Amino acid sequence: MAITIKDLAQELGLSPSTVSRALRDDNTISRETQKKVKSLAKKWKYKPNPFAMMLRGQRSNAIAVIVPKLNHFYFANVIDGIERCAQEVGFQTIVCQSDDSYDKEKEILESPFLGYVDGIISAFAKNTTNFEHYDRFLDKGIPMIFIDRVCEELNVPSVVTDDYSGIWDATQHLILSGRTKIAYLGVADQLLFNEVRESAFNESLALQNIECPKNWIHVCSQNTVEEGKAAALKLLNRPAAERPNAILANNDILALGIYQAARELNISIPQELAVVGFGDLPFSEWLTPSLSTVKQNGDQLGKIAANYIFKEISPNNPPTDDHNGFIIQTELIVRDSSK
Repeated sequence: MAITIKDLAQELGLSPSTVSRALRDDNTISRETQKKVKSLAKKWKYKPNPFAMMLRGQRSNAIAVIVPKLNHFYFANVIDGIERCAQEVGFQTIVCQSDDSYDKEKEILESPFLGYVDGIISAFAKNTTNFEHYDRFLDKGIPMIFIDRVCEELNVPSVVTDDYSGIWDATQHLILSGRTKIAYLGVADQLLFNEVRESAFNESLALQNIECPKNWIHVCSQNTVEEGKAAALKLLNRPAAERPNAILANNDILALGIYQAARELNISIPQELAVVGFGDLPFSEWLTPSLSTVKQNGDQLGKIAANYIFKEISPNNPPTDDHNGFIIQTELIVRDSSK
């Protein structure tokens, strides 16, 4: 059973409120009493309950992390990086899943329970265009940072992957490998990084004076294997001279759909078709052939976001007005699918 403040108070012959104030270094409690309380708390390995502290309106030593999906490999890595940093400074993380829904994200942020956290790290939903539900935290001076996504409406920094360089490197790799008939599969949502990735693809081709037919850039309505397969079938179900010899996908999920389409049409990878994805999801290494892809370094992104929040929270560091973002470098992983 976890030790409570009441247990410490009973053993020391003090009131629970005195013990609580002593643990918070309240100057109304003598140094001697503070020392006794902290010594006993250490002996019994007492840990404050951040949730109870929130309800009492005290500092919670907790931060909220909001992500679209908890089971997404990339965001799982981001959360891991955040929690490692939180543990080092004695903070708890309250992780919430928005399901990439504005309504659910709004509900999470407007809950009374979340009102007492000391910081917010959020990957806002792809359909979020109104950010008023973040205002109550900004009005209270609660440090906040966005991850993976950039909000132009709020003066809040972001930590993002260098999507442009990632796609640029992948496109140049295909060109240098002798592939000049390159198609691209993107995703139709309003998140800025999708636009950035497509721009990088087009500009990388233009640098080499390579033209890409408009119908070779296919924007998928959903980020699913089925959408990737359907788009790839449209590109590949034509005579060899009229189809691309390489497809670059916005992410590894779409790339998996390309594999399925190529298999259905008896097109060999990489002999007839090179494929490159984005994200380095766990299955990419185990596909046959293994998938070339762009690694995002989600754990590093999480650590940078967390370190920013804890620096802002720390009483020893004055709040900064520098709201410039942070960019995490990508890494091109070349495997069999594009050799």
